[in-house]
Amino acid sequence: MTGIRILMNQMGITPEKIHKVYFAGGFGNYISVDSAAAIGLIPKELKDRVLQIGNGAGTGAIMTLLSDEKLKTARDIKQKIKYIELSSSAAFQKEFMNAMYFL
Repeated sequence: MTGIRILMNQMGITPEKIHKVYFAGGFGNYISVDSAAAIGLIPKELKDRVLQIGNGAGTGAIMTLLSDEKLKTARDIKQKIKYIELSSSAAFQKEFMNAMYFL
């Protein structure tokens, strides 16, 4: 949840503004969404917006190889993406420590 909080703060948005959360890969495909919310992996208010998509990278690669339209969409998305390095963020380190459930 720490990463999501930092990203929301960077974007200046609240969970209500998030329409979909994608869980991808083996981990994302098989984790229980209810459990992810219960342990704080994602905010509870987002659990009903999670889509488990499996191998999103592989599926996306296939789609862009087979369709010029999907390739254009991927290129358009690439131009809109902003990379945020969480591991070097002081805000992330603070949020992460606050989120730990050590008693």
